[in-house]
Amino acid sequence: MYVTRDLGKTWEPHPTNNNALREPTCQASLIAVDSPKYGKLLLFSNPKSGGRNHMTIRVSTDDGKTWSKGYEYDIRGCWGYSCIAMADDDHVGIFYETAHVTETSNLHGIGFIRIPLDVIMDAQ
Repeated sequence: MYVTRDLGKTWEPHPTNNNALREPTCQASLIAVDSPKYGKLLLFSNPKSGGRNHMTIRVSTDDGKTWSKGYEYDIRGCWGYSCIAMADDDHVGIFYETAHVTETSNLHGIGFIRIPLDVIMDAQ
C-alpha cells in the first residue's frame, strides 16, 4: 500500500504497507465513508484468506493505520473481485464475482449483498 500527495508524481509506503491487508492479486475495493453514526471510516473488501475465498469487509477508524478483523460475507471459493459503495447511511452494498465452482457444480455469477454498517462495526 502506497500513498501519493502530489497526484501520483511520487509515492511513499503507507505505515501498514503489506502488513495489515492481505491481497491475493485480485481486485479489492476501498472507500472512505463519513458516517453520521460512526464518523470517518475506511472500508476495504477482499478475500481475507490470501486465496480467493473468505470474502471479508474490514473497517479502519484511524485512516488505515489499523484494521478490524472484518466481517466475512461469503466464505466459499470465488474469483474474489469486489466493489463496494454505501447503499445508504446505514448499509454497505457489495457487488462481487461469486463464481462458486466445486466438484459437483460450476456456478458462475455476480452477486450483490447489502450489509448493515452496524454488523460490520460489531465484527471488530
